[in-house]
Amino acid sequence: MKIEKDDFEKFLEKNFNPKEIAEIHRQAEFEAIYLRQIQKIISATLHEYTQKNNVKLDDIAEKLGWSVSKIQKLQKGSYNLSIPDFGYFLSRLEKNLTEIFKMKN
Repeated sequence: MKIEKDDFEKFLEKNFNPKEIAEIHRQAEFEAIYLRQIQKIISATLHEYTQKNNVKLDDIAEKLGWSVSKIQKLQKGSYNLSIPDFGYFLSRLEKNLTEIFKMKN
């Protein structure tokens, strides 16, 4: 269920005081930053894997059992993986968390 921004703001104003609303907005900004960083890491991991193994996105899609469209969205940073899918992605590309979180974006 998608909630429009105006409806969400009205909900916040009805249920929280201004200080609490400010904290909710601050946390949401951090979450957005972290999500974009993870998306960049996933994209960089895909790029590195294609270069290192001389493969195309089609090959990665086949290896993962995912659609090429999903891989393209991951590469563009416009698709959010669930935690289990993120783990599967890393394991199939033979990466570990320590390795990818050290990547420079």
